[in-house]
Amino acid sequence: MPAELYWEVFARSLDAVAVIDAEDLTYVVQNESHQRLVGYTDEELRGQTPAIHLDPPDAERVVAALREQSSFRGEVRSTHRDGTPLLRRFSPPIPAPAPADTSMGLPPAQIPSSAEVTPNVAY
Repeated sequence: MPAELYWEVFARSLDAVAVIDAEDLTYVVQNESHQRLVGYTDEELRGQTPAIHLDPPDAERVVAALREQSSFRGEVRSTHRDGTPLLRRFSPPIPAPAPADTSMGLPPAQIPSSAEVTPNVAY
């Protein structure tokens, strides 16, 4: 898939999708759906790990799985920037168009997608 088409699909996806640096597991960029879901701007997320919005035990599970298996699948507790609790379901990463290709200006990446399962979950 040409890079331009890939990024158009990424940007317009209704699923919450974010690009995470495969080396240090920090956010690189997110689509609008992800921004609405977690409430953080690109600037606020850039350089942060998913621990910025995940419940600590779930953040540990996600980071460990990404480091060991390069993917995570499952439900996690998350918190919107405004403090609203969320329950999210993560799908396996979407293959990057060309992880070793630095011409797009991005490092090798994990691209997880997630969806809100239950809004306003009390936990």
